[in-house]
Amino acid sequence: MYYVGQGVAQSFKEALVWYRKAADQGHASAQYNLGVIYKQGQGVAQSFKEALVWYRKAADQGHAQAQLDLGVMYANGEGVARSLETALVWFQKAADQENAEAQFILGGMYTNGEGVHQDLSTAVTWIQKAAAQGHANSLKVLPILRSMIAESSAPSPPAKPAASSPLCASCGAESGPGGTALKPCSRCKAVSYCGKECQRAHWKAGHKAACIFSTGPRK
Repeated sequence: MYYVGQGVAQSFKEALVWYRKAADQGHASAQYNLGVIYKQGQGVAQSFKEALVWYRKAADQGHAQAQLDLGVMYANGEGVARSLETALVWFQKAADQENAEAQFILGGMYTNGEGVHQDLSTAVTWIQKAAAQGHANSLKVLPILRSMIAESSAPSPPAKPAASSPLCASCGAESGPGGTALKPCSRCKAVSYCGKECQRAHWKAGHKAACIFSTGPRK
């Protein structure tokens, strides 16, 4: 009530006091909320490490949202060494509890081969589960992944948006026709092309899905 100001003046500091009392008694939701307060720095100095501690306590009790947010912290390296493999473990736990956002993130990791071997079939399975719950981004990505699988029994790995490359992402050329500069992907800006033909080929080969995931779910 203090956190949202319901029936009382809003006070993050007062909310912190009561969340801690409940959290110290093992209340999972209070532990999760305490993690949120520390991560956001609401009424207390921001501390990713402290947030990690409370998210972990709640996650160990099966709190799905805590498992999701803990996975995000490992994926982003917030308060802990970045580890996509550990992030995957926590996303999996949340996804198994029907958390749609976790299912979508898992689908993205399997699509792009992040922290796990690339597997488009598994990616579709998770994206489909999230889409069935009405998850907006999953509804957009699902037909793209299905199309990729339908076009080839062994699709090329989707291009992973990373630091901009000085070479064409499709053919490896250093420049366009007549020495013109390469043009970056208009959406993610992570890869560049020597011409429209290479851009279309790379898009079809899998960059379309990778590009969507590059702007996706990391909090």
